[in-house]
Amino acid sequence: MVLLSWIPVLLAGFVIGPVSVGVLTYFGYEGVSSDDFNSVAIWFAIASGIELLAEPAFNVILAYSRLYVKAGVEAVGVSLKGIVIYAGVVWLGAGPEIYALAQLVYSGAILA
Repeated sequence: MVLLSWIPVLLAGFVIGPVSVGVLTYFGYEGVSSDDFNSVAIWFAIASGIELLAEPAFNVILAYSRLYVKAGVEAVGVSLKGIVIYAGVVWLGAGPEIYALAQLVYSGAILA
């Protein structure tokens, strides 16, 4: 089975950062540096790649009608992602990198 989802994930790692910085700069937002934005975009691409590694297992789960397993795993992943974002923004005052970290945590939970 070929997962075509890898194509946009790889493109996102190299394209979305520079394009997003260019758009934000065009609209007058000067508070973002391209290095920071590229770093966050690459971490999102890595997290998406990790998440895609779990897709074959999810296909097997769906084939055997074990939807409660998938729902439980998704619930744990989304809960952990929410906790990381809340803690990072409220307690640590983190910037956009906390969202990439939260996506990595979610992807790790899904893969586990």
